[in-house]
Amino acid sequence: MKKARQKLRNLVRKHLDRIRAKTARSPRNSRDSDSDEDLPKVRKYERLERAVRKQLAKGRAARRKLYELRHTIERRKNRKRARAAEKAAARASLLAGYASEGDRVSPPGTPPFKARQREFATASPLHRRSGSVSSVDVSSDESSDDEVVDPLQQALQGVDRAAMASHLSLVTLGLVGYDLIQSEDYSFRRLATLAIAIACWLCHAGEVKKAALKAATAVLDVPETPLPTRREPPRRMRTMLEDVPRWTVPREEAEPTPNTWRHSPADTFQLRGGSYLRDRVKIKSDKATYEVVDVRVLRSPEGAMPDLLTHHPSLRGGETRSLNGLPETLALNIAAPCEAPSISGWRPASPCWILLLVLKIADHARAIATDEPDVSKWPPGLRLCRRWLRDAPNDPYLCARLKGVFQVRALDGEQLPRVFAKWSGKPVLMAAAGALSRRQGLAKFSRGPGFVEVHLDIGESFSYMGRGAVYLMMSKLSTLDADVCFTLEGRADDELPEVVFGAASFTALDLEQKFKQLRQRALESLPSGEFAGLFDDDIK
Repeated sequence: MKKARQKLRNLVRKHLDRIRAKTARSPRNSRDSDSDEDLPKVRKYERLERAVRKQLAKGRAARRKLYELRHTIERRKNRKRARAAEKAAARASLLAGYASEGDRVSPPGTPPFKARQREFATASPLHRRSGSVSSVDVSSDESSDDEVVDPLQQALQGVDRAAMASHLSLVTLGLVGYDLIQSEDYSFRRLATLAIAIACWLCHAGEVKKAALKAATAVLDVPETPLPTRREPPRRMRTMLEDVPRWTVPREEAEPTPNTWRHSPADTFQLRGGSYLRDRVKIKSDKATYEVVDVRVLRSPEGAMPDLLTHHPSLRGGETRSLNGLPETLALNIAAPCEAPSISGWRPASPCWILLLVLKIADHARAIATDEPDVSKWPPGLRLCRRWLRDAPNDPYLCARLKGVFQVRALDGEQLPRVFAKWSGKPVLMAAAGALSRRQGLAKFSRGPGFVEVHLDIGESFSYMGRGAVYLMMSKLSTLDADVCFTLEGRADDELPEVVFGAASFTALDLEQKFKQLRQRALESLPSGEFAGLFDDDIK
């Protein structure tokens, strides 16, 4: 770069010297000479020389600024290291003094917490502690670690700042209210502005209270007591199936019958193809990795029931083992709300439906896992499934790859709701919403020897709109023929095409009516009228 600039500079100087020498030989005022023809060239090269010098000056200024910036950064780093070293030394000496009960900073008889407060306040300024009322700008070059900040003065400054913010928010609230009364326009926007102003004033009033408490603490020199926090009631984990009504959904492959399920072919679902990242084309899925072998529905009166396969081995369908990293048994434990969702939020102990799908590894996947020890030679879908089941419990972003695809059809004489027609066949990512960050998965895992249980609590994880959509679908299942599959989203060429790893079809599941019938049957069979649960088989 420097050589190029020097060549350009020499070239401009050479042309200027040549033109000036030619101009000096012929008088410039003579009309007959050729000097007037050279004047445009002279001006042209003079402009070029000024431009070159200007660019060179910019380059020198930029280099100077870069040097100053590097010097400033290095100076601040050194200052930060020195502060950290001084803090570490002060804390070490303080702890050593307490450990040895040597020289006391406080008078004899002072309680240990007061001595620790005084020595810590002397060793490090209050604004460097994490519990200060307000932050002080320590990034300026004039700040020094040698100066000691009085705790009382610092607390009073926090009270002043909080009171000023409260006064400003109160003035803003008065202006908004006055404007609302004068305009007589009670639109939603103005009412929302008034509500926001009230909320801001209440928050600042709370900050004033906290700052005043800190100032009183500094005056009285008493240990700070944490403010009481709202504790959520402990959630009782149900590990037993007693007192929980349940129903084993019968399987009917010959002809669709109400309140039954059947195997759903994987090629009925359109998933991402091998070149989806380039052409956005979806193709029919290949054979499923796992096959559904058992479907059970439970009605839990107190929220979700995870870890069913862990506490009840009979649900696993016999002995299970791992095949080169692939569990032989996979269970999908889905908790769906029984009641309409509340806009006030999710209630942990609310009743819900538990849909338990027990899957076994398919024959072709079993053959590949048994005969091919090299995982890199496996199909992309099978390889991604193995990685997800192994690493997703510790990787929330990999856990977010789980997708559900729902295809619904109205039965004879019924009309398909508009929301179902809109979302039928479209994948739904089981991940938290994230507009500015990567989305994290919602599923939770429990594993054992040869089995993995994937737990998905819709009431806890989904938004208000999502809970409402699932509740609507569960209430309309009696009028629908639904195909459900789960797959993993492929986001690279070596993870495509996508493959279904579990699918089933349900015909006219009327859960409310079915559980009413089972309850009535149980009441009739028990003379005492007790109802201790509905058991289709013995579960241990």
